[in-house]
Amino acid sequence: MPRQALFDRAFFQALGTLSSRRQRDFVAFCTLRQFNSNASLVALLEAIFMRLEETNAHVTTVADLGRDCGMKPSTVEKSISQLFSRLHDFTLVHACLDHRDQMHQLPHEAWIKADLPPDQVDRDFRRRLKKLRQLPVTEATLHEELQLEHSRAQRLANQPRKDQGTLFDRHLDLLDQYYHLARLKYACAAINTARIFGQAQPSAYLRETHPAPSVELPPVAQAYQLILQMLLADQPQPDIVSQCLDFLVGEDAVFHREDRMDLFGYLLNTGVRGMATGNPRFDQLVEDIYGVMLEKGLLEQNGFLSGIHYKNLISVKVRNGHLVAAAELAEDYGGQLAPEEGQFLVPYCKGLVAFHSGELRRAIQAFAAVVEAAPEDLFYGLEARSMLWKAYFEAYESLDAEEHEEMLRLYDSFRVYVARNQQLSDYHRAGYQNFIRLFNRLIRLSEVTGPDEVGAELEALREEAKGMELVANKKWLLGAIEKKIAAGPGLFG
Repeated sequence: MPRQALFDRAFFQALGTLSSRRQRDFVAFCTLRQFNSNASLVALLEAIFMRLEETNAHVTTVADLGRDCGMKPSTVEKSISQLFSRLHDFTLVHACLDHRDQMHQLPHEAWIKADLPPDQVDRDFRRRLKKLRQLPVTEATLHEELQLEHSRAQRLANQPRKDQGTLFDRHLDLLDQYYHLARLKYACAAINTARIFGQAQPSAYLRETHPAPSVELPPVAQAYQLILQMLLADQPQPDIVSQCLDFLVGEDAVFHREDRMDLFGYLLNTGVRGMATGNPRFDQLVEDIYGVMLEKGLLEQNGFLSGIHYKNLISVKVRNGHLVAAAELAEDYGGQLAPEEGQFLVPYCKGLVAFHSGELRRAIQAFAAVVEAAPEDLFYGLEARSMLWKAYFEAYESLDAEEHEEMLRLYDSFRVYVARNQQLSDYHRAGYQNFIRLFNRLIRLSEVTGPDEVGAELEALREEAKGMELVANKKWLLGAIEKKIAAGPGLFG
């Protein structure tokens, strides 16, 4: 064996990455006879750790280690290979200890292959099954229980038992439950995606989503069954959404967090689609869904409250006229946002509440500050500019000369921003361009006094806005036009 730097080898490099505590753990691991029956390996390992602490560790040779622990160089080489194998085992054991869920999911077959006595295997089976049934039912837990039952059935199939005829009944029931839950989850995800992107209904996912009458599905599968029926409706139905919400709230304690997130997410998406139909029942339903999700911590991402959900919840409370609750939520939960979101989103949402509360001066200050602080951000570039422009219009009579000029300049800056922004889809670009053009005409007509033809032009503007499919802020714009028509010429004169 040539004299070379042993500590350049893979084993010594891996050993050097262990903390001092892990090094002691590795020595203890090798000391246990159930992992290592060769006592000389421990002596070699201790000699290696001594060398690691010395300044000349990188020039240590096989002969040096042999002298330290009384071994021949050839024996040292073989022992190092054995220690490398033990290090792999040790790393695996620690990985399992660090991730107890993974340790829990180690296959039951390992105990069978270890040729343990049948009573020990049965005790392990019952222990694992008990722990599994204390967890929320998911695809993963059903699959693990299925594996346990399968390994147990295989082991006992050829042993004489009184209940031999029904040995596989539980196994087959679990198989049905696992199959139907997995298929329901795929179906819900596929239909929801198709709804979001306006695609055709993926019928391939809908085959056999109804279990046989004899199959008793767990609550989580029943929940997905209800959600699927809700998603399949041509139009969102408030009664079905309400029924699903009641079921999810009633059974929530037995659901895993990931299933809660998915189920409430489907419910929320359907409720928002319902709001777009103009049915006022959905406004309160969406607020209720958001309230439950907020209470159960389902609006969090990476330890922070989701900014988009924070904004949407405040927006729906404002829409429902719950202005005091919206103001309290904006204040109380602003600190739970990620700092990079909170610095802009909190003032934006407070400005939103102020706008709908009639506190237009506060709203103008809030939206102007957001636009100035984040002029190129896609969301604030669109929404904050829109809200600032509307706030100026609503407060027209109290504007000073500089604010009036700023309101007029917003037309050009907003128009250029929408035309040049490459992140904007063609759909949204068309909607905002139409809004900017129609709103600017409304402002110009509102400043005209006297001529009778202004009334006719306003009527024409209203009909044009009504007939357009893509108009951002369409509901507010039509309301502003109607208000101007009712007031007659000279409202701002």
